Amino acid sequence: MNDKNNNLTDTVNVMFHASSMTDKTVSYAKVQRNTALSGNIATEILKNNKVFDRETLLYVAGLYRNAVLSLLESGKAVEVLELGTLYLKPKKGMNLQNPTLDDVPEMSLSFTPSELALDSVKNVTVGAEVTSRSEPLIERLYNVSERVEGNLLSVGGTVRIKGQKLKVAGDSEDTGLFFAPCNSDGSYNNDMSDWLQVKPNELVDNSASSILFNMPQSVASGSYRLILRTAYGSGSRLNKTVRCGVYDDVVTVA
Repeated sequence: MNDKNNNLTDTVNVMFHASSMTDKTVSYAKVQRNTALSGNIATEILKNNKVFDRETLLYVAGLYRNAVLSLLESGKAVEVLELGTLYLKPKKGMNLQNPTLDDVPEMSLSFTPSELALDSVKNVTVGAEVTSRSEPLIERLYNVSERVEGNLLSVGGTVRIKGQKLKVAGDSEDTGLFFAPCNSDGSYNNDMSDWLQVKPNELVDNSASSILFNMPQSVASGSYRLILRTAYGSGSRLNKTVRCGVYDDVVTVA
């Protein structure tokens, strides 16, 4: 089991946004991700439990993980430590009136939290807030090729982004829409050395609230962070500085 750690904060930070998806005056709060990895969990256990050493604890955790994966591979739904249930579901719908078993798409994975897990976050209090932002905000993705909203995109397909201050603008080489290869925890190289750019001619629509683009052939199957860098200000005005917006979730291309 990998003994990975993240530097965690002790506060729950939220970002307030005005929604661009409706004509009504609506705002929502989005929690900024503060992800505990396997090493953080081991540290938390060992604070009050000296029965196991760290290596033994991680070894047993690895056995548990492998058992869960084995059950998933055999098509089972798996209840995980009373925290919720992992279950299989088709990746997409079927545009057929009378589908057969041969038409069922590949399987994906979803998670339903248990009441125990839901109860644990009911009394979480917000420790910090940010009420304004000038960088681009990617709110949601729509896989046009498969007619489904979410973070699963198709190789060579068409994608629509919805959000705020999205318009790709600026003459700098580091402006544009990029796919940055990432690890399972969402970490990626910040130096842009392996980022894959959506070229200007692949942007079908390019506005402040919506971008429609064709997936570059260079973006193969894998996990990515979607990053937008732009000098867009408002109207035809460009900012002197390039602003960067990173989509909160890991994007899977398949």
